[in-house]
Amino acid sequence: AELTQVLEEKMNVKPPSNVSQNSELLVARYNIDFQQGPLKETNEIYDVGIAGRGFFGIQNVDGSTVFTRDGSFTTNDQGQLVNGQGLFVLDQSGQPIRTPNGVSELTIGADGRMFANDVEFSQLMLVDFEQNDPYPLGKVGGNLFEITDPNAQPIPLKATRGVSTIKQGFLELANVNVVHEMVNMIQTLRNFQGYQKTIQALD
Repeated sequence: AELTQVLEEKMNVKPPSNVSQNSELLVARYNIDFQQGPLKETNEIYDVGIAGRGFFGIQNVDGSTVFTRDGSFTTNDQGQLVNGQGLFVLDQSGQPIRTPNGVSELTIGADGRMFANDVEFSQLMLVDFEQNDPYPLGKVGGNLFEITDPNAQPIPLKATRGVSTIKQGFLELANVNVVHEMVNMIQTLRNFQGYQKTIQALD
């Protein structure tokens, strides 16, 4: 989400009845920016970054599938692939991924296929959505998102337009342009201050 949109939402106030609302100052919602951020090399074997569009599938605590671009994964005591919250990472068929016992070498291909000692054993779920401006997704906590449009369906990435690849040993960083957001934040604060003075003068 853009920082200015969040600020405008937090500063949303109701003006007196004799003051018309300025739609540029009162914003009741904000859109989430899913554009790719820069990828940083970590050299961790379970870290995966998406170069391009797409989302990984995660099993939420209620059993539903939620989505994320955060590929900071690891394994639990049972060898299951999990995210930072301990939730299961899903394969193409929507099942939790379990790494084989006795793995000495694990690789993840550009298409999400997973190999243990050169033997393929699973493939990461990687999907996108036909509707993407905005995406039909709402935040549920952390870096997890759920489908908010009942008509929206995740599409396997190979069936979507464009090319995306998975990079093992990389993580995606925030896509925020700090300078741009600071300029927008200053302008938003100035707009709010002027609006507040108008309300105080008419009270």
